Amino acid sequence: MNDKGRECGHLMLITPERVFYAGLLGRPRQRCLGAFPVYVAIKGELRPTVEGAGDSCGELAVVSPNLPHAVASDYRTVIYVLIEPETVGAGALDLLAKRLSGAERQLFSSRIRGAYEQLQRQRCDGDIVNTALDITCFGEVDTGSCDENASKQ
Repeated sequence: MNDKGRECGHLMLITPERVFYAGLLGRPRQRCLGAFPVYVAIKGELRPTVEGAGDSCGELAVVSPNLPHAVASDYRTVIYVLIEPETVGAGALDLLAKRLSGAERQLFSSRIRGAYEQLQRQRCDGDIVNTALDITCFGEVDTGSCDENASKQ
């Protein structure tokens, strides 16, 4: 990351199977992602609107792949982690969604904010594998992962 990126606090880390983004959310508009998004408020709360579900509010929001949704935030900047569904074992995203939406929600919000702070401090000039990002954000990696780099950890 260059110095300009560090000053504004925005961050984007892209691997073929994950995206970690911290930056402007933009105005709320409906989107439909093929990936599994996990949104975390940097400050305040998020207000996701998911098609076919009631509105909710909180510091973390999870949306299933291919589901139209919009996200509004109390603060202009948000963090989100995108996971490509075909890179994890069968049923892994459903289990992760339940954990992220359950009693551990605040723990995961803190972990993902911590990952953001860590990524801001470190130089990203080497390869970052999915396994490392998954462990940093979620505390574990799916054992059915298709991540070829997992064995290099």
